[in-house]
Amino acid sequence: MLKLTNPLPQQQLLFTSMVDKMLYDKISETFNNFLKLSFNSFMTIMGEDFGISAIDKLLEMIEEKKLGLDPDVLAYWFKIIESDAKSLCPEELRDSISIKQDPVLWMKFQLKASKRAVPFLIQAIEKNLPSMPYATRLYFMKVGEIIEEETSRFYV
Repeated sequence: MLKLTNPLPQQQLLFTSMVDKMLYDKISETFNNFLKLSFNSFMTIMGEDFGISAIDKLLEMIEEKKLGLDPDVLAYWFKIIESDAKSLCPEELRDSISIKQDPVLWMKFQLKASKRAVPFLIQAIEKNLPSMPYATRLYFMKVGEIIEEETSRFYV
């Protein structure tokens, strides 16, 4: 059985809020589940012939999937989502939507939106999901879920 370990133990990570920790935990869990499924499907394809070439193919598959979680890729998609959300919402709400990347922790993004702008932000995320790489799509699906959870928790 494949044992996956986190390259950065949580003790070494810096969380500025509980939401950051929740997002990290959910993304880590989703990505680990994805890696397990990829490994299992790879083993099904390769069958019993598991040699060096099979390991190379597995590493290549993992690298392809991992590219979607690159900070530059995420920043690119956040910019697209921000511009789409601003174009979908009324003029008076456009200034209430902003997404900024942390200059120190590149995988951390600060997302601000007014209560009335949240549906447009969710709509922009859902609109762009089919165009994203697989790992990026998983990331933004979790971001959308967290936005909806936080919105319902604070505004209901």
